[in-house]
Amino acid sequence: MIRLFSLLSFLFIFSLIVFGCSGNSSSPMTPYQKPDSATIPLSETDNHVSNQAILGSWTAHFNIESLKVTVIPERIPSAHYNVKSLVPPPEIKINSYDPISNVIDIDVTLTNSFDVDGYDVRLIIYTDDLYHMLLNPDQWTPLYDIPGGDTINPFKAYAKNEPNRKFSSHAQHTENLLIYLPNGNTSVSFTMEASYPNNCKEPYLLENFQHDILYSDAGSVAEVKVDVLDWQGNTSFVSLHCPEITGMGLVQFSQESANTWKLNLVNNTGAYPGSYNAILVAGSSDSGSLVLNDYVRIYVTKSECDPAPEITTTELPIGHLHERYHTQLNAVNGEGNLNWSYTGDLPPGIELMPEGLLTGNPQSMGIFTATFKVEDSCRWGAQTDSIQLDLEIEEELTKISSVQFLEKIAEDTWFDIGVMPDSYVYIVADHPATGNTNMTRTCIQFEHNLANPVVLNPGTGMADVWDNGFTIPFDRCDVTNTGMLSTNPEKHAFALFSVSGDVATDTIDGAWAVSCGSWILGVTGMADIWDQYSLKWGTAAAGYEQITDCGDPNHDSSIFFSDLLNMLFNTVSPPLYNYYEVVAVNGLDLTDNAVFFVSGGSTGYLSISGSWFTLGAPITEFYKTGEFGIEDGEFKGGLDVAVDGDRNIVTLEDHGYDTFRLQKFDENLNWLYSAHWNFDEHPLRMDFDRLDNQLYVLASEGIHILNVE
Repeated sequence: MIRLFSLLSFLFIFSLIVFGCSGNSSSPMTPYQKPDSATIPLSETDNHVSNQAILGSWTAHFNIESLKVTVIPERIPSAHYNVKSLVPPPEIKINSYDPISNVIDIDVTLTNSFDVDGYDVRLIIYTDDLYHMLLNPDQWTPLYDIPGGDTINPFKAYAKNEPNRKFSSHAQHTENLLIYLPNGNTSVSFTMEASYPNNCKEPYLLENFQHDILYSDAGSVAEVKVDVLDWQGNTSFVSLHCPEITGMGLVQFSQESANTWKLNLVNNTGAYPGSYNAILVAGSSDSGSLVLNDYVRIYVTKSECDPAPEITTTELPIGHLHERYHTQLNAVNGEGNLNWSYTGDLPPGIELMPEGLLTGNPQSMGIFTATFKVEDSCRWGAQTDSIQLDLEIEEELTKISSVQFLEKIAEDTWFDIGVMPDSYVYIVADHPATGNTNMTRTCIQFEHNLANPVVLNPGTGMADVWDNGFTIPFDRCDVTNTGMLSTNPEKHAFALFSVSGDVATDTIDGAWAVSCGSWILGVTGMADIWDQYSLKWGTAAAGYEQITDCGDPNHDSSIFFSDLLNMLFNTVSPPLYNYYEVVAVNGLDLTDNAVFFVSGGSTGYLSISGSWFTLGAPITEFYKTGEFGIEDGEFKGGLDVAVDGDRNIVTLEDHGYDTFRLQKFDENLNWLYSAHWNFDEHPLRMDFDRLDNQLYVLASEGIHILNVE
């Protein structure tokens, strides 16, 4: 089989020299690689099947200087004969020799010296290890192969224009042959064979090979057709061998009509554009292992990529010194992933991410000019677009500033923050120093200026107030203006604590239940003080769904409200919000309304709804703003929402790449401004002191007190 590899390689190289065929030779699967012939059916002459015989074998020795030839008979053993010759040697006329291409042009005349007619006479030109080659064959055959060269050999058919290709008694026929003489090696071996007393049993001609456009995309399909002529009309199979495209050995045609066979050829390998050698194999039901072969070309066409990317960003927003800058360069179209780069100048502290995000903390003022380039992933070469833009950095414009920072205790883990107006600040914490972790989790109480921390219920904590064996600790808290502390034990209920010294006493527990007795399964759970002036307190539950719907599917995923002091419960069915997308909720003072921060997946918006405080009243959405995104008034990566004493609303978002943003809205959800988080610590949760409107932000390494304009 190695011999066939060499043949295919030679065919390609020589076709480039003589015929000028070309193709793209880049990997991974390139044109003209040699098919694996290990699975190609090869035949030997079978006495019980074949009616073919060798009529003579010779070696022609060409003198390329005098353009003369000497023909020497050869003894070629076969299953039928072991003779030198049964017919006269061929008459060879040399027309020309090209020393550049090493191609000799000859006319070869065969004579039937018998008194009987022969059929399907073929002159087989043997391949060898030196790469002698008949360049204009009619087809190929595995018959009468000899050692050396390849396992199938090209032949010229004679008497092709005679009925049934009959080579009549004492007739002569001439064919033109173009033979490659490698490196001036001028000896060529050949054999004449014929069928008698009638035509050959295998197919005698493969013609009209054609295929539809086959694209270079893996999985592309093209219909292939070929006409197969068989004297007996009993062709039984036709196969194609081109593993560079199919990724396998032989693939089978199906018969479309008497002579036409078709195949849906699949580009399984994602072969690159170019021309590929393939082998056709055809056999008949009564030809045994005898087959007819032919080499054909399959052309793979370059797939068109999507339209080139086009940058749609035409200007950059102004940035401010030392304030987080965060803007996305945008483009439409393009194939696959888009990759951004730039040349020129960006402000110190600003970097361009590969996906086109300009982010950082500018350290210098001025106008910086850069050319931004986007390129796609077209497999035939990246398509690009570019634009020159100015990025202006102005003086610092501070909307939010830190007036105090308290560093977190190193061993602690802090989860949430609640602020009693002009009084205590509470942190939900695991505090190992006093044995308060996990199910003994507790709250740490600070004074308004974050001084004098007091660990509540040291050792025992405030987590398992139900004493029911549950093992999910609370992670949310809020506080009334009278100092009552609300938590969400087990994340499916709410508890209210009174605080004295370092003791927090559970005074009221509220378990979620509905009339049929089903429980609500907590997922995240949130507690909020609704109305500090009436001293009512409520919980708007986000992340709660019912285990059973009590026969009413409209209750599923509902958002519930409870006022434990007055034993009021309210819900909305069907729900206004998907419970699993609500990241935070806060009440609006002196109203029955609440603001819900919805952020998850590709969703982002703020919503104000009510009236939650009036039992049985319809729950209605009054205002809604925003969508998913990172522009002003859009939301991505929501973390928390807080409401100040004037019912202004502030949201906290995580945009990734250590970039966080706060946005401020009025009580009707009109956007006021955005401010990037300009501190080293990562913000987590927040709450307003609703008397002085300072914002307390729990961060990864401690607590910031912020002035918010």
